[in-house]
Amino acid sequence: MPPGVKICGLTCIADVEWAVACGADAIGLVLVPSPRQVAERSVLNLLRAAGPDVIKVAVFRFVSDDDMRGLTDLGFDAVQGERRVEGVPAMPATLAFLPVINDGPRLQSRADDAVNAGHHSAVARLDRLGNPALLLDGPRGGGRGVAADTHRATALAQCHRIVLAGGLTPENVARSVADVGPVAVDVSSGVESGPGLKDHQRVRAFIEAARATTVTKETIP
Repeated sequence: MPPGVKICGLTCIADVEWAVACGADAIGLVLVPSPRQVAERSVLNLLRAAGPDVIKVAVFRFVSDDDMRGLTDLGFDAVQGERRVEGVPAMPATLAFLPVINDGPRLQSRADDAVNAGHHSAVARLDRLGNPALLLDGPRGGGRGVAADTHRATALAQCHRIVLAGGLTPENVARSVADVGPVAVDVSSGVESGPGLKDHQRVRAFIEAARATTVTKETIP
């Protein structure tokens, strides 16, 4: 099976519609301070532009109870972010939680903790992304274009169903999928002409390159 594809950091309707038309399985809207942050007044229009068949992910850094308010009513399917020390806030029954960890020391143990904290009955809402247990980003975090270490990422993908993010581009996504074996890939800066502005040709090339690659590595169900 080819990996699922999430296009993240979308900020305008034209880019959302293009990503969906090219076959993206999920889109991510950043709702915290960032060059890719979406204004509150724009969120609903962007979600409507995505249509009903695409997973819509609200992207935070650390997820709080306050962040949960109103997300379901807007039409989000999932929340993505790092858990706080005290854990994950109460999630609405209709929202999946996709925990994020950054590459670095103690990766496996941090991943185990994130998966345990992130388990939620609504994970099936992420089925088009292969029902991932967590998202692995590069050591510097989202949107910075820095890749995770291939050896650590590969070892992690043999234990957990991961979305691979960080430093992916149309030029390297096929090799990354073949080497690591993620159930899905996530891209933001690697398909941009500027922060939050997607280059349509690179978006299409990224999705085509990812789709042309088959995940063959065995992972824990």
